[in-house]
Amino acid sequence: MTSGIEVDSQADAGDPRGPAFAVPKTALAALGGVEDVHLMTVRPGAVRGNHFHPRKREVLVVLHEDDWELHWSEPDGAPRSRTFRGAGGVSLTILPGVAHAIRNTGKVNLTVAGLSSLPFDPDDPDSVAVPLT
Repeated sequence: MTSGIEVDSQADAGDPRGPAFAVPKTALAALGGVEDVHLMTVRPGAVRGNHFHPRKREVLVVLHEDDWELHWSEPDGAPRSRTFRGAGGVSLTILPGVAHAIRNTGKVNLTVAGLSSLPFDPDDPDSVAVPLT
């Protein structure tokens, strides 16, 4: 990984029942072990994220049927963004300190699976707010 975020568009391994995508082995290796898994939806017009994690590494797998945007910023770097169009699956490997947000600019829900290197602790959520969008 040459920067704090790695974007890997996934090939659809699905069948007539629907799309299917796997977390890349390189993304799992970057976590050094999975301690937390969470699933979420991002509704049209909504944003998830706008934060960074000081300690944990995170892999987000985004399953999309329409358009969405990834926003991120390396530590002490300028905010950046990338637009994704149509249907597909994308894996995002995010290092500690990299602010990130997902904006659903499409007309249907996005599905996001999050895998983290540290367990979630509500008393110490390891999340610092950063407005990217």
